[in-house]
Amino acid sequence: MDLPSFPGKTASKTLCWDLTVICLLADSYISAAARDAGAAAKLAAFCKEVKYVGLDGRYMFAPIAFENLGVPSASTRQLLSYLG
Repeated sequence: MDLPSFPGKTASKTLCWDLTVICLLADSYISAAARDAGAAAKLAAFCKEVKYVGLDGRYMFAPIAFENLGVPSASTRQLLSYLG
């Protein structure tokens, strides 16, 4: 995620986001969760980026992903830090 492309930095793009809270015990995330804290959130954020890859270039997409035990993805931490 590149902060200079967020609204306020580049007024021509609208921010679109999708929030996901991941259960670490789900079959689709358990192997990532066993590797590293935050790995399942990172995987979920990546899946959201793939899902929305077709968004028109006028939009900036920001995946927001949390693990149910409170660990956010790196892109989520970056967005929340930017928003204050």
